[in-house]
Amino acid sequence: MGKKSENKNNSNVANEEKLNRLKESVKGTLTRLEAFTSEKTVSKDTSVTEIEIKLKKIEQLQINLDKTAEDYCEIETSECLEIIQLNIEDINQRIETTEVGLKLLMYSLKNSENVNINLNDNGKNSIRLPQIPLPEFSGVIAQFSNFKNQFINLISNNEQLNDSQKLYYLRASLKGEAMLLESPSDSFDSLFKALENRYENKRQLIDSHVLEIINYEKFIANQPKNCAL
Repeated sequence: MGKKSENKNNSNVANEEKLNRLKESVKGTLTRLEAFTSEKTVSKDTSVTEIEIKLKKIEQLQINLDKTAEDYCEIETSECLEIIQLNIEDINQRIETTEVGLKLLMYSLKNSENVNINLNDNGKNSIRLPQIPLPEFSGVIAQFSNFKNQFINLISNNEQLNDSQKLYYLRASLKGEAMLLESPSDSFDSLFKALENRYENKRQLIDSHVLEIINYEKFIANQPKNCAL
């Protein structure tokens, strides 16, 4: 009985070590894919085909992680199973975020490719349109209305984008003070609504305009007056 118990323990230890190596392998590959999707490492020469290969790797990582999670449940581990599951859930979330990032990058690259507009029925003459940059908003109340209109036209009303992609673009558009409204639990709708509540406040908008007038009057008052001849 003691010998069987010892053999079982040794088997569990070996299996746990194997699963730990598999989990770390998934994390290592995922970290490299996360780095690829970051603005600092993506090259302008990145191709759609390259991103498609990365997406296939993400798909395989998800399969490997799901299998690893199932195998953990079938053995006795030295570490609390709940802790292992939390760790796996964290990796799952990173995989999902990276997948969204890769798909958004692919979408951007496809849209930045040559866009041709036919100028006649024969389609012989065409022009190339420049890529439209995302609007940016840094928290200046007077600029929010213009930002909102541009963002709705470019992103919110784009039926090819899902809510996760719209949220990604919205976060990418926010700069400075406006970024302080973000939270990890945001959905696209909740973050956009928070911006509206904060920057469409009529009282603050009026105060902002009044402050601009006061500052302008102070500027004029401090200008040197021309001496009479």
